Amino acid sequence: MLMIFDDREQAARLLAERLAAHAGQDPLVLAVPRGAVPMGRVIAERLGGELDVVLVRKLGAPGEPEFALGAVDEGGRMLLNADALTYAKRDWLEAEAAREFERIRARRAQYTPVRAPIDPSGRVVIVVDDGVATGATLVAALRAVRACGPSRLIAATAVAAPDALARLADEADEVVCLDAPRGFAAVGQFFRDFSQVEDDAVIGLLAEPVGHAYFDHEADVGIEAVGATPEAAFVAAARGMFAIMAELDAVRPQQGVSFEFDEPDLELALVTWLNRLLTEARTHGLVFSRFRLCRAGDGHWIGEAVGEPWRDTLVRGTEVKGATFTALALRQEQDLWRLRCVVDV
Repeated sequence: MLMIFDDREQAARLLAERLAAHAGQDPLVLAVPRGAVPMGRVIAERLGGELDVVLVRKLGAPGEPEFALGAVDEGGRMLLNADALTYAKRDWLEAEAAREFERIRARRAQYTPVRAPIDPSGRVVIVVDDGVATGATLVAALRAVRACGPSRLIAATAVAAPDALARLADEADEVVCLDAPRGFAAVGQFFRDFSQVEDDAVIGLLAEPVGHAYFDHEADVGIEAVGATPEAAFVAAARGMFAIMAELDAVRPQQGVSFEFDEPDLELALVTWLNRLLTEARTHGLVFSRFRLCRAGDGHWIGEAVGEPWRDTLVRGTEVKGATFTALALRQEQDLWRLRCVVDV
């Protein structure tokens, strides 16, 4: 029996459930534009991760553009299949790669005009596509990310043709696919709503903060955050708190701190986590942009934050003095944890 999804969002929620082991562990979710970007946002939000797009362009054979001989990535690297030179000369491929690289640059400028691509090196990276027919695009994306040195590379998709799924297994450390039916004809047949995702929607999804938002509270700032687990929601709240103080896209992940604390009450653990981060930042003169948090036992928490020392070129925002108990709330609604916390500024 074929698995039919209501829409991309439902498929993304199901994928996030399968990827729950990475919640709160700072995963980077890279979506293949344009269709997978709404899915990538749902997954990143639920796992407490960051969202970006992976931009690659296939290099088609002369006269057969759909027959992929390799790809070019955002770094201008030409990634060729082992038999590529059997079908085309190197100078032809290099010229084709140069043309496609210019298209990648134009798309990046369109999608994230005020920031550079997020660096995947040393991180758990989840590359998401809405569906995989031949696998050529997703294979190219995985190879491009692999060249950047992630600690673990995961391919995630709602549906794939069985032969394409086998290709993905050769490229990723882990493949998460919800269905690989024999009767695969086209990706759209597995979605009741498979509406086209426009560029404007992609730009909006990439511009909005992932997992956190703010609400007014007198002279202070309220933070709302969500995640599939308390850990993921706590990480999103930490990102929201430090985003009050600095532009996180500009903070380089150069120096990290680790710490542990014990607190069985989840609401109190949230306040402890946020205040401990502030204490570590002040003690070491750092500003953080990346966070990891896990529970190792009954009320025992292990946290990590990565950032850099304050420098003159970092624009300082509003100083956060501490997290408070005002309006503090944490609750589970169906498959999401939602929290609210007010920070003193």
